[in-house]
Amino acid sequence: MDEENSLTAFLSKLGEDSGKVVDAMKGEIDDEAKSCFQKMRDGTPVRTGALKNSLQMSKIDKPSKYGYKIDYIGYDEHGQAYSKIARTLNKGGKNGQYQATHHIDEAVRLLKGMDKRIIDKANKALEGK
Repeated sequence: MDEENSLTAFLSKLGEDSGKVVDAMKGEIDDEAKSCFQKMRDGTPVRTGALKNSLQMSKIDKPSKYGYKIDYIGYDEHGQAYSKIARTLNKGGKNGQYQATHHIDEAVRLLKGMDKRIIDKANKALEGK
């Protein structure tokens, strides 16, 4: 049984409480995504502001998938994708041309342990807290 079917089976066993659990889980995912987005935004290097302004967060809410896509959208005046610029700055230049910012890595690191935090929110919802 794959993970999605396990979750679906678990939620169906909860009956009417499943709505509270799903809402709690979605709420935690929302909070985690906002924190990740803000950390990326705060850490994005600024020269003209265009790269920072290109960072966008879009919600994914489908019957089989819930979450967010966070990415740098668009191109600079030279036709270079902002997403590529951001990833390059994150990892640093070749041969030490410039130091890595790790702004993306640090934001993604905030998501470590998210499964446990989602489970905790779900349990609290079941307890009525």
